[in-house]
Amino acid sequence: MGCNYYNNKLNIMTKSNFLILFAERLQIANKNLTIETELKSLEEWDSWNALELMTLVDETFGVTLTAKDLATIETFEDLITKIGIEKFD
Repeated sequence: MGCNYYNNKLNIMTKSNFLILFAERLQIANKNLTIETELKSLEEWDSWNALELMTLVDETFGVTLTAKDLATIETFEDLITKIGIEKFD
């Protein structure tokens, strides 16, 4: 059974749990991610992981990201804003 990354019964996730989930799902070796980390600075960042991120966000938050969205997202903070800050604690 998978980990529960949500902070409470309202299905609000902490930003740090989102970073952990991201690193695990996309198999990011450097797990010292912060909300200021730039996605494109990650050694593992490629088109496959971009698709994985799109799937992760859709499955976890019900938010559809497009290629155009990803082109404008630089940091995890940008990504969290795009997903919807109200979904995070």
